[in-house]
Amino acid sequence: MLLTKHSLYKMRTTAVPYNGLITTEALWRYWIAYLQKKKINQNKGGRPPNGKRGGGKAKKISKSARAGLLFPVTKFHRLLRKGRYARRISQSAAVYLSAVIEYLSAELHAIVVVLLNSSSLLLYSLVVLQMLELSGNACRDNKRQRLIPRHIVLAMKNDEELNQFCARVTCPGGGVLPFVHPALFAKGANSVPLRPVRRISTSLCEPGMT
Repeated sequence: MLLTKHSLYKMRTTAVPYNGLITTEALWRYWIAYLQKKKINQNKGGRPPNGKRGGGKAKKISKSARAGLLFPVTKFHRLLRKGRYARRISQSAAVYLSAVIEYLSAELHAIVVVLLNSSSLLLYSLVVLQMLELSGNACRDNKRQRLIPRHIVLAMKNDEELNQFCARVTCPGGGVLPFVHPALFAKGANSVPLRPVRRISTSLCEPGMT
């Protein structure tokens, strides 16, 4: 006989012993304890008793964030598996490769100087290094992870030496440096705002009129 809720209820109402050893009351208590245990296990999994999904889910953390990297670890792992460089590829291999490529990208200026071995490019490499560092700071201040021309312009205009060195450089899509004249700011709560200057058009005045 299949032990279901309906069968146990029927056995309880008839009060017939089960195989002559276990009474229906014991089976009924066992069934209630089983349902309560199942309900508790479901609640532990993050699902409330009413059947709806709970809002206390853990926030997903990417593998790059766990490793403290900016380059995508999952994408490198997928490319390693797609290339079939080995029969088995672990997660640590993708993390190591991402860290190496991120380090090489950060030290790209030094690699260019060493490979070309030219003193004339030393100045340009230092300028690129300084601009890359300042652009990264501007990108981090704006809570972004990708450099755009706007960050390069902010880094170039806020530095006096870079601004003089790149005086004739035009960066498309970079915008201009935000500037508001200090006279337009209110000096205090009791300060009187400046009145706008009224200009009189002289185009309608006759030559003899003043």
